Amino acid sequence: MSIQGAARADRLNSVEIGDHILAIYQNKEDEFSEAFQYLKDGLEKDETVMIITNHLSFDEILIRMEKEWKINAEEFEKNGIIEIRTTNQWFFHHGFPDPNKFIPFWFAVTKMALMKRRKGCRVFVDTARFFEQGYSNEFISYESALDNKFNIPLTLLCAYQSKDIRRFTKQQLGALYRHHNVVWV
Repeated sequence: MSIQGAARADRLNSVEIGDHILAIYQNKEDEFSEAFQYLKDGLEKDETVMIITNHLSFDEILIRMEKEWKINAEEFEKNGIIEIRTTNQWFFHHGFPDPNKFIPFWFAVTKMALMKRRKGCRVFVDTARFFEQGYSNEFISYESALDNKFNIPLTLLCAYQSKDIRRFTKQQLGALYRHHNVVWV
């Protein structure tokens, strides 16, 4: 295993239920390599897993899960153990999300996971779409409304590309860092 691979494994092993993780990636390949391992780890720990991205299609995600995880991902998805959403479906279905109105969705997702006898919900969010649509400032406000560590069984990894992070001011970066209890660079 490469040093990069060993470092990735170490940080994935340190994930705890309730973490709000800020992860910064140099490219989409590294981002999704880690995303699929992060979600697989959650599935193996009896958590419901959710991926939110516009970068990969629904079918691409299912196929990759089946191939890498050696599971019937379609069956897990039908049973609500795996959730696959685009950024538009999850965040933009009624315009840009109002953080105060949207936070109850996270509670509902977590409650549904617990009702399915899962230990919690592990979510991967690809933030690229917010930057593509010009909503970087609004997304900082959204992130700032979330706790830096959740007191519900929700684990949230917010994935940023380094090119997008470089657009932020020191104040914006400070807000991001304050509202995540774990930062991966």
